[in-house]
Amino acid sequence: NKKPSPRAEALAQGAANIITGILGGMGGCAMIGQSMINVKSGGVTRISTAFAGAFLLVIILVAYPAINLVPVASLAGVMFMVVIGTFEWHSLSIVLASLLPEKLRKSRRFQWMRKVKRSDVFIIVLVTVVAVATNLAYAVGAGVVFAALIFAWDQEQLLEARPVDPAYEAGVAQRAPATFGESGPT
Repeated sequence: NKKPSPRAEALAQGAANIITGILGGMGGCAMIGQSMINVKSGGVTRISTAFAGAFLLVIILVAYPAINLVPVASLAGVMFMVVIGTFEWHSLSIVLASLLPEKLRKSRRFQWMRKVKRSDVFIIVLVTVVAVATNLAYAVGAGVVFAALIFAWDQEQLLEARPVDPAYEAGVAQRAPATFGESGPT
């Protein structure tokens, strides 16, 4: 079995989304959900993925009259079952641990729960709330904006600027990356 190429999969997904947009559809990525369900059902080879894709194609091309009879509201139950089946429930304890005081989080007892920063938990909650209250596009936008602001704040906290030569105050040496693209030595 040859290991799949993430680059090839990303290019194929991008090409499919472009073609879908040209044909008037809405692009997306069902690879994660489909892969999780496939693995949990015992399908771990490439042939299982091929059969899942072929089955979806048959449903779209042949069984669409029957699918059109299914009320859209009933698909919400299917979506909930997919979420319940694919959610990593143990991650909730890690997220909740981020709410503990810093002193407790640093103790040996809770060391395994220190994987998620509070700012990351804030972004997760923000995106979830905005997606439920408005729509996914606004949620992604809010998440990106706050992630960028938090990144800038974190970098500013690391930045230490001092004069290169005390007699000449125009030159400044920095001890941390000042921008996203600058991470090498100065």
